[in-house]
Amino acid sequence: MLVDDEKALITAAAIVMGVTPEAITGRRKRYAESLARQIVMAIWSDSHSLQHSCEIVGRTHHTAAYYARRAIHERLQYCEATKERVRKILQKYSEIILAQSPENH
Repeated sequence: MLVDDEKALITAAAIVMGVTPEAITGRRKRYAESLARQIVMAIWSDSHSLQHSCEIVGRTHHTAAYYARRAIHERLQYCEATKERVRKILQKYSEIILAQSPENH
């Protein structure tokens, strides 16, 4: 799936993870916020540059997205909860994009 709407992705992650979009792009390091931020960077980096992936969540250096992507892909190998979160975020993202499409207005 091509993910190309950063605002919709951040909103979807915020809804699924139970945090605000501002928390995902902010500095806090609480678990839900940090995990949501890492998932957003990992998903975005599948279709975009690492630099842009970190910029959409308020980070400045591409290594933040590199490590987030690596961490999430590793967690996907063994953590069912992470798999479910990513699945729900992508589903919510699709719902948001569908709701925004012109034929639905």
